[in-house]
Amino acid sequence: MPYIIDGHNLIAALPGLALDDPDDEAKLVLQLRAWSARVRKKAIVIFDGGLPGGYSAALSTSPVQVIFAAQRRTDADTLIKARLLRLPDAGNWTVVSSDHAVRDKAQQVGARVLTSQEFVAELSETLPAMVEPPEKPERVTAAEVDAWLEEFPEPPSAAPQPRQQPSKRQATPKPAHGAAPAATVPASPGSRSGRTIGEQMGVAIKPEPVTEKPDELTPDELAAWLEEFPEPPPRPASPKPAPAAKPKRERKPTFAMNKHRPETLSAEEVDDWLALFPEVETPAPQAEPAAKKPRKPVDDEAALWQRLYGEEPTVKPGKRR
Repeated sequence: MPYIIDGHNLIAALPGLALDDPDDEAKLVLQLRAWSARVRKKAIVIFDGGLPGGYSAALSTSPVQVIFAAQRRTDADTLIKARLLRLPDAGNWTVVSSDHAVRDKAQQVGARVLTSQEFVAELSETLPAMVEPPEKPERVTAAEVDAWLEEFPEPPSAAPQPRQQPSKRQATPKPAHGAAPAATVPASPGSRSGRTIGEQMGVAIKPEPVTEKPDELTPDELAAWLEEFPEPPPRPASPKPAPAAKPKRERKPTFAMNKHRPETLSAEEVDDWLALFPEVETPAPQAEPAAKKPRKPVDDEAALWQRLYGEEPTVKPGKRR
C-alpha cells in the first residue's frame, strides 16, 4: 500500500525535527528511506515552497519520491488533492496529513487516512532509535566540560590597572610684605583653574624655546636648503618651427586701362600683352573669280533644243508637244 505524505505537516509532528532547520526536508527523507526499506512500502512526499518546484531528482529514490510545490503558485495540500482525483486505485493508498480538507478529500475517494501524529507512532514502532529523542543527561561529566573548553576557550581576563592617585595641590605662597603680587596666569576658556593640563596631571612639561624669525639666511643654511630641495633643471626651450616658405607669386602683367590712348603703353606692357595675346597672321587676300559671261538669250526654240539635246524637234515650230 503506497503512501502520500504531507512533508512539512509531518516534520512539525516529529520530535527530532524542526521547521526552522534548513535541512529539515533532507532529514525527513532519510528517515522515510529507512522506514521504506524496513516495511517494504513506497511513498510520495510533497513539500511546500519549492523553487521552481516539481520533482526533486537530488532527494528522490525509487521507493521514496520527493515533489516540491511551486512557491506562490500552489501548495502541498492542493497537489495532494489533485493527485487523489487522478488515482485509478485510490482505495489502495494511504494519505498522511492533519489538514481537514485533505483528509475529507481522501475519504471521498476511498483512501485510508492517517494523521501526522498517528504516522509518527508507526515510525516509532519501526525505527525507535531515530524517532525517540535522546534523554537529557542529569549532569555534565568532567570530560564533556574539558571538550567544551577545548572547543570554546574562555577569553583571557584583563589585569586590573592600579588607580592613579591624584596629585596633591600645592599651596600658593603668600607674597612678602611690601612685595608686588606675582602675576597670575589667566585661566583657559576650557579649564576651571589657571593651571595648565600638565600641572593638573602632575607631569612637568618643558616649554618649547621661542626662536625669533631671522632676517636673512646664512650661506650654510642656504646650501643646506638647496641640498635638501634642489632646484629643478631648467626645461629646454622647445625649438620654434621654421616658418613655411611662401610660394612665389608670378608677376601679373599690368596694362594701361585707357584704350583711347595707346601711346601711354610702355614697352614692357606691350611685351606682356603680346605674350598673352600673340598676333594672328592674317591670310593673304584671294583673287576674285572671273565673272562669267552672260548667256545670250535664244530666240529660236529649235536652236535651243538642238543646243540642249543635239536633235531637231519633230514638231513644227510654233506648236508645243
